[in-house]
Amino acid sequence: MRWTGGSTLVALSLASAREATAQAPPLAPAAELDYQVAAGLTCPTVEDLRADVAKEMKYDAFAQNGVPGARVGRFNVIVSRGAAGALLIRLSFDDPSGKEIFDTDFEGTPPTARTCNHLVRKHVVTDIVTELTLQMARQARELARRTACSEQTSGAARPPYPDSRFSLWPTEWPLPPLHRLAPDPPKPPETAPVALRIGGSVWPELIANGWGSFGVSIEAGARYHAFSLGVEAHGDPPLGSVAVQNVGEVSFARVSGALLLCGHWGWFTGCGVGDAGRFLFPVHGQVLPASAFYGAAAVRVGLEFPVTPQRVFLRAAVDLRAPLHPADYVRAGTTIFEAAGPSVGLGLGLLTELPL
Repeated sequence: MRWTGGSTLVALSLASAREATAQAPPLAPAAELDYQVAAGLTCPTVEDLRADVAKEMKYDAFAQNGVPGARVGRFNVIVSRGAAGALLIRLSFDDPSGKEIFDTDFEGTPPTARTCNHLVRKHVVTDIVTELTLQMARQARELARRTACSEQTSGAARPPYPDSRFSLWPTEWPLPPLHRLAPDPPKPPETAPVALRIGGSVWPELIANGWGSFGVSIEAGARYHAFSLGVEAHGDPPLGSVAVQNVGEVSFARVSGALLLCGHWGWFTGCGVGDAGRFLFPVHGQVLPASAFYGAAAVRVGLEFPVTPQRVFLRAAVDLRAPLHPADYVRAGTTIFEAAGPSVGLGLGLLTELPL
């Protein structure tokens, strides 16, 4: 191996093949390898390429141990930068006379070590092994032809013709059958380190004893890596009224604003919530005020499932809230309104993240 201007040029000669014939299996074609990598590219070394071919062929076809007279030609591998910065690999094969047998290109982006490693180890190695295997079959046919001619010249009984030309091929191959190459699995897109978060949800909730409620919320905030900070506006409109003895019809609603501090791990989200607002009594008679203070500290756990990669999410969350100074109104032993403690809510909605 020698280095020339940042490129790697490998010339493996078969001049001393006669001295190491016993190390190669019968009918083992030997070849030369010219492997060049342009400056600035990170690719497998020539030793890696030889090792991968030797692993498939069960012997080193580029070592100086080829069978005498079995030299099949030279493989030329040139790695360079193609159009628009793509990685370009050209593989060609020349027979001993210098005639080009085949010439093929492989192109991949981006021009990284991983791309070059994939093209060389998966495609270049496969084409080299395929050509060496074909050369092995040609040598087997030539050996059978020479043997038949030699026996005919010496006066020996002429063997019967084979059923077909395929009968002269070796019965056992030095490598398993080649399988269709499978593409690398797609790499999941990486989450942007900083993003704006905007979402909305609907909430079946229990926030007052004996009352059901159905709320809506709108959230806006920002995420930095695995943590996010947001604000949420939450409203529960009145769902009809209830008749209370000696009081009359009563209805309630709730409006509040919350501060959310959340941590994210995969699809899982966990938040601490501080919520404050007002209970409203649109129908309250003369016993209840028009509104009352509402405050709560809450824990929220949920899941955010990606609908489109790292942009739109379907979310589901559960809130467990502990009220602060819960509203409680009782008259003549009859509870007119009592805030639930703790209160529970189930949220379902959509969220979008806008990378910054």
